[in-house]
Amino acid sequence: MIAKDDRSANFDDRCFQATQQESVITCNFGEKGAKTKVVLVGGSHSGQWLPALEPLAQKYHFEIVNMTKMACFFMAYDVPELNRHASCAKWNSAALSKILDMKPDAVVTVGTIFYNGDESVPDAYVEAWKQLTQQGIPVIALRDTPRFRQDLAFCIDLNEDNPDACGEHKAQIYEADNPASAIVLPLLQTVDLSDKHCPREFCGPIEGRMLRYYDSNHMTATYARTLSHHLERPLQEALRN
Repeated sequence: MIAKDDRSANFDDRCFQATQQESVITCNFGEKGAKTKVVLVGGSHSGQWLPALEPLAQKYHFEIVNMTKMACFFMAYDVPELNRHASCAKWNSAALSKILDMKPDAVVTVGTIFYNGDESVPDAYVEAWKQLTQQGIPVIALRDTPRFRQDLAFCIDLNEDNPDACGEHKAQIYEADNPASAIVLPLLQTVDLSDKHCPREFCGPIEGRMLRYYDSNHMTATYARTLSHHLERPLQEALRN
């Protein structure tokens, strides 16, 4: 399989809203038509988690409502330096309203961001989570996946005998502690899988013979599926509420 093709099914143009478009489009995955609904919302770093959610959707009988837009972080108000496209603010407003109207059983999104070399939780993220949890909607906020300085699939092609040359030490990417863990809200769970992305304090591009990332910052669908069981407990907890 060509690495660039090993992507989540929702990366299809019909499921991911384009960077310049404002309207919210949705695609449904998992057990379609199920009464229990889990919304996956945000940009591509949210969308890449679909393969990890799909096995759980079949096991626990829920429908995944995919609500994603390219290069658009899910937040309650506009932060221009983070969301560079003007359409993102209107999309976020519409997406948040749609979720509040839908009242799903849980929302899954990205919980941290890398900006100017630092990892943080924007206040606009927290405000979106507050609006959801205040309406009784559980939120699962996933610590972001690593952002590398180069395309890892391309780098591995150049370093077949030493793929670790393409990786980076965890401390070069992540803060020592998950910044989202300091946020305490009713019905909010923060999930940190950085130790899975960076075992033994090193963020490598491969695990065994499996490629983890198909570019500089997106998981392959194959790798995402291996993380599914780490989301099982948070989802069980969310769906109990």
